[in-house]
Amino acid sequence: MKFIIFAILLTVTEVELLLGQQSVSFAFLTDLHVSPGYASDSSLQKIVGEINKTDFDFTIITGDLTNTGSDAELLAVRN
Repeated sequence: MKFIIFAILLTVTEVELLLGQQSVSFAFLTDLHVSPGYASDSSLQKIVGEINKTDFDFTIITGDLTNTGSDAELLAVRN
């Protein structure tokens, strides 16, 4: 059940700033819990691909990147 949160991983929000007519768009990801060889790893790759296809100004990542913080998990997130 660790990966249920992953289903709500990507929330895309466009924010209108009160700085003239400028708007800022960003992707918001949280609680990735990436583990190599699990669905979370391949899902993150797909999400990054989708983000890269868009014209977001920036991406925010909050919460846990991995389950245990092992070198292999951190490398998977980095890749």
